Amino acid sequence: MADETDICYICNVGEKDDMKFMMEKQCGCTTWHPIHWSCFKVVREKKDTCDLCKYKYTFQLTSNKLIQDYQKSYYLSGNIESKGALIDGKKSGLWVYYYDKPGKNKQLEGYYVNGQKHDLWREYYESGKLKVEIRYNKGGLFGEMKEYYKSGSLKIHTQYVYGKLLGFYKKYYESGALNEEGNYQYDKKEGKWKKYETVVTDIEYVNGEVVSTDQKSSN
Repeated sequence: MADETDICYICNVGEKDDMKFMMEKQCGCTTWHPIHWSCFKVVREKKDTCDLCKYKYTFQLTSNKLIQDYQKSYYLSGNIESKGALIDGKKSGLWVYYYDKPGKNKQLEGYYVNGQKHDLWREYYESGKLKVEIRYNKGGLFGEMKEYYKSGSLKIHTQYVYGKLLGFYKKYYESGALNEEGNYQYDKKEGKWKKYETVVTDIEYVNGEVVSTDQKSSN
């Protein structure tokens, strides 16, 4: 995702008030490449495919799509709070949110489609280290979620389907050792779970309720 030091890969000039970047992918590239609206319009009128990835452009030059505004909001301190694009008044493409401190430390970033969160979103600690990676589908949680300790080690790995926890769930100690594992069925623990502490506890759940437990030494 873009940051303040990006330059347009067509003209090699940075973003200016009168030369705004597109805030969303316009082709099949695996990463977002900064390009001015003005540069893209010239390229799109001449070519159907991206020179970088050779995929056909998916962004069409229809009249309504070109009505795009860029919005920046600020904290009372004067530090930037968020920035992103609006299409027909709805958040669209890449949006970035910042902590209220100098240096433009990112707090959250991800993509919108028609005003709804979509695809991969990332949340960061104030230190800049990754805190959460999570996916959305048209505004609802859908896909894998990973949460990290401040040290960078994995804390939780699970998944959502239509906004609810469904399937595997694993929680780790900061050392990397497994702390807890099991499965969710629509936000409720289901089946066999294990907790790894000074003893190993086997827990059986039915519809989120504990029906049996069994402890044994972890040695």
